[in-house]
Amino acid sequence: MNTSSSKSLDSSILSCFLLAGMIQFCARWAGKIQIESDLSTEHPPLPLRINYMTLFVEMWCREVGGLPTTWMTDGTLRNYFSAAAGLFQPEMKTAWDQQIVWLKSPNGENYCAEIRKGIDRLRTGKIEP
Repeated sequence: MNTSSSKSLDSSILSCFLLAGMIQFCARWAGKIQIESDLSTEHPPLPLRINYMTLFVEMWCREVGGLPTTWMTDGTLRNYFSAAAGLFQPEMKTAWDQQIVWLKSPNGENYCAEIRKGIDRLRTGKIEP
């Protein structure tokens, strides 16, 4: 493949990765009721996985890839999620709003904080009391 710049190739690969990640997570999410009372759900919830995927990619762009991260704020992520979500029938997405509401609630925010602490412990190897 001939491109004028390796950065443009990197950006294309990045776009493919982000869109594929959104599609994969949405496919796993479609049709499932995943709220706090559903103990059979995946852990962590898929919206949180999507969030961490994008944060990881942003970190990679800044620290390793030397790529701009304007896609985080210019609407690109929203467009990718809309494209991925558009692949699924509305009735398959009925639980999505419920889960987002729960994740934004005080219990959901505490849950997210515990997940962040767990990831930090894994990343740093430090175990806090």
